[in-house]
Amino acid sequence: MISPGHPQGLSHFMVVLITMITIIMLENKARATLLQFLLIVIISMAPTRAIDTIRRS
Repeated sequence: MISPGHPQGLSHFMVVLITMITIIMLENKARATLLQFLLIVIISMAPTRAIDTIRRS
């Protein structure tokens, strides 16, 4: 889960927030393209977050 108290959590939170605002403002075709890109970003961020969690343990 995203923790806004942690600097890295805050940056992830801001990325998600800005992306969601952008998605709301775009039309359907652009929205679909952005959602596909967002999935790639989320999938690529997961290993980074997992490694960071392991390092903190």
